[in-house]
Amino acid sequence: MASKPRPRSFRTLGKAFEKGDIALLECLDRNTGEPAYAICAINIRRQADCEPEIEMVPLGLMFNSDPYKMLISPTDPEFDQPEMKAGGGKRID
Repeated sequence: MASKPRPRSFRTLGKAFEKGDIALLECLDRNTGEPAYAICAINIRRQADCEPEIEMVPLGLMFNSDPYKMLISPTDPEFDQPEMKAGGGKRID
């Protein structure tokens, strides 16, 4: 069974976009050293007697190749193959 959509998460993400608290951050892939682009939430940490700190919280990655070749949709029969299940055959929803 595919995981269920999380309406609260989508609303939170939508609010962050509306407020402009989302950024695209260029990073480096730790394994390859190639550029990677992360979608980040901007978290401003305010502390008394200090300058505010900006924390970039990664939420997702932009694809640098064809996502249709990389990903298996939950509607694809291949998705339910035993080797695709997490936790030794038990899917975590």
